[in-house]
Amino acid sequence: MSDHLPANWIRIRISAFCSIRTGIAFSTNDVVDRNEPGAIPCFRTSNIQEELETTDVTYIPERLVRARDYSLRVGDILMSTANSNSLVGKCCLIRRLDEASLYGGFISRVRIESNLLDPEFAYLWLSSSAVQAHLRQRARQTTNIANLPPGDVLSTPIVVPPLSEQRQIVEFLNGSRDIRRLRQLAEELSSQLIPAIFYEMFAGEDGYRHWPDVAIKQVVASADYGTSKAANENGIGVPCLRMNNVTYAGGLDLAEIKHVELSERELQKQLLRKSDVLFNRTNSLELVGKTGLWDASFEAVAASYFVRLRLNLAKVDPRYLVAFLNLPSTKRRLQNMAKQAIGMSNINATELQRVRMPLPPIELQIKFGERLDSLRDYQMSLRDSVVGERRLNQSLLAYAFSGELTANWRKTNRELLKREASDRDQWLHENGIKLTLPDARITDSLKKTDERHQELNREQRKLLEQIQNLDPNESGGTFTLSSLVKKLEEPLDTLPVDAVRRHLDVLVSLGLIKAISQRAGGGGSVGLAFGNAYRLPRANKAEMANSLEPDLVKSTERERLMRIGKKTLRNRDALELARALIDEQELTNPGVGDE
Repeated sequence: MSDHLPANWIRIRISAFCSIRTGIAFSTNDVVDRNEPGAIPCFRTSNIQEELETTDVTYIPERLVRARDYSLRVGDILMSTANSNSLVGKCCLIRRLDEASLYGGFISRVRIESNLLDPEFAYLWLSSSAVQAHLRQRARQTTNIANLPPGDVLSTPIVVPPLSEQRQIVEFLNGSRDIRRLRQLAEELSSQLIPAIFYEMFAGEDGYRHWPDVAIKQVVASADYGTSKAANENGIGVPCLRMNNVTYAGGLDLAEIKHVELSERELQKQLLRKSDVLFNRTNSLELVGKTGLWDASFEAVAASYFVRLRLNLAKVDPRYLVAFLNLPSTKRRLQNMAKQAIGMSNINATELQRVRMPLPPIELQIKFGERLDSLRDYQMSLRDSVVGERRLNQSLLAYAFSGELTANWRKTNRELLKREASDRDQWLHENGIKLTLPDARITDSLKKTDERHQELNREQRKLLEQIQNLDPNESGGTFTLSSLVKKLEEPLDTLPVDAVRRHLDVLVSLGLIKAISQRAGGGGSVGLAFGNAYRLPRANKAEMANSLEPDLVKSTERERLMRIGKKTLRNRDALELARALIDEQELTNPGVGDE
């Protein structure tokens, strides 16, 4: 975001124009069928995508809705305020509603209460990478979830051009959104083509009865479970495919790969081969049974969530079997036969092999597979464009919010913008709202430590992220190895203590955390105390004076620790520890950057 605002722009807390309200709390026992009288659709965090996802909506009874307003309307922004740390703050704009709808307790509704802020503009600002990173850093981490307080959302700064320029920016950026939406639509339609091609080539007036009806067991050479060894994120061992690596449509998503250490004997047993079929036997009910085909693009094994089917290729083409198992009709059959257990569903290898299927001649199956290969090539070209597309979109957002995107347009509309800015500022003044916060910028602090972060592996970056989410009010903002291990979240909660110690040594050597001193631990043991060193010093007093953060956080570390020390550090040794940290380096409130 630019340091200097264009003429007639202001930087202000979003609370000047918006209200926020958390959603309605309900349990799984409250969920009802959509056709039940009085059933109302209620959106959950899974519905918050780039566009509001309306194909999988939960319904709750009208009796749960009492005095508080949980209703939605077009122009509201839904934000995930209780989620994993990587997803908290994610938001979407409601552009249309087909029926009266509610939103659940893990979501907050941001509502634009003034016509001086365009809802589309507000959504684009909140969804930009720098603001998303800012919101994630404001979240409070608990045992397995991050919570974003409503007050921290409202205190988020936003740049506000005059209304006409906001709409001009939205018009420019919506062109980019339309292109992304067309690409997504093309990908969705291409996935729908697979069952269409299957029906075209194999179904007749009698369905599939003109083909032999066989159990899957009759075309399988072997059916084995994947490895149950714990996977790691530090790249040690062989790549291991997990549930998320196979998509609902049957494709492979290899963006996030963990590794597993196996003996040579185990490796030879578990190693995947080209044309192995991976059946996801354990998952939530809607996802159990998704099936993928391994392409042998690299050496890998599968986790125990999968049944690995190795086929008799003289009888069945693996592309045909994967397509059959991913047909909507087959998925319904699989879901009906799945066994439920504590939120997960399961279909074992024996049950899978009992499923019956039509078996056309192998030559016809191969022709079907060749048509699918052409379609897969097209789908891959679409997916390859996604990463560049996202980067381009974020670049456009940054360009727009710096004022450069509309610079020429602004020159030709000076008088209009001046009048609108005057009306806006008068309204703000009449409502007792400070007009501008010139130094309270959302910045990308990781740029200042980028070289150090690049030296970290994925596990170390995740550990640093969890350290940064520790409650600064606990133990004067310090922690030990033992206290940290107890608070680690997934996927680090199973990490050996020695591995955590080694990672901490790396973070200390890079100056990303500070080793402070020795202090007594539980049971008389001695542990090294650490403190967060990721906070960047403020450039001057003006920045401190205009900080948007709560008083406890916006003060210098000296003031903050001394205030906490009076309340929580009761013994002399602990107080000396805090003073040692203060004397060694004065730290300030967290910077805001992309993950």
